[in-house]
Amino acid sequence: MLTTPARLGDRLSAAIQFFWVTGSVGRPRDHNLGVGPLAAQIELLEDRTLLNGVLAAVVDGPLLHAAEHAAHIATPFGSLAVDPGVSDEVAALYAAQSPPAAAPPFPLGQTFLLNSSPSSSKVIYLDFNGHTTNDPSWNSGTAFDTPAYDIDNNVASFSNQELENIQIIWQHVMEDFAPFDVNVTTEDPGIERLRNTGGGDTQWGIRVVIGGDGAWYGSAGGVAYIGSFTDNVDRPTFVFEDNLGDGFPKFVAEAISHEVGHTLGLDHDGRTSPAEDYYEGHGSGPTGWAPSWASDTTAN
Repeated sequence: MLTTPARLGDRLSAAIQFFWVTGSVGRPRDHNLGVGPLAAQIELLEDRTLLNGVLAAVVDGPLLHAAEHAAHIATPFGSLAVDPGVSDEVAALYAAQSPPAAAPPFPLGQTFLLNSSPSSSKVIYLDFNGHTTNDPSWNSGTAFDTPAYDIDNNVASFSNQELENIQIIWQHVMEDFAPFDVNVTTEDPGIERLRNTGGGDTQWGIRVVIGGDGAWYGSAGGVAYIGSFTDNVDRPTFVFEDNLGDGFPKFVAEAISHEVGHTLGLDHDGRTSPAEDYYEGHGSGPTGWAPSWASDTTAN
């Protein structure tokens, strides 16, 4: 049975266990979506089983993850989960056969003001802006910079396509966490909203740093400390978009949800017989699916 830290609260813990173990979620049709000072009503999908809309050529091709390449590393700061990226071959297949992306849901000027549930006390901050990390648990304590999300080799500014991608990524991650009382946001909440100081502190969360190739770490698609969501410091988890189809929104969004799950205490969803770390999913076409802890990040 997958578990999450008790400090997150029974409601969030139980809901997350249900979501990632079963692959099925119940979602309200109306969800209040705060965008900076504005608020809009959007309609989400009704109760459904998560489906895989990946084309057969991709599903039957090379796996995005290989179970033997996943790793857990014991460190003085806790267990570190390391997840592989997407092979160039799979990324090219998927991108070439994918339908055109939907239009971004909001004006591009609102891209860094997106909040899925502003009143929630817990937060998942999607940090696309570049970040300097100075934390003893990362890079042997040596400070390092992660560049901003970038698909055009210009980290100095965001293109319209990059802003559209960021909104689509946020929308996907927001959908993944819609059943839970947590705010998925692109707006910097400040360090005090990210760290759990104990005592009467009820507001904390996790920063997901999205950018670069993670050369400071090595070859990976994402890395996270298991259970770090409740840490008393701003300890980020990382998603390396250069290793995920050069920032392809679907791959980046799936990796974000996966790594955030690790920070909530979740581990990979594999079978016991045959023994495996990642479950590859089953089926194909519109009725195929794989869990968020699968080897196939192309699945929904």
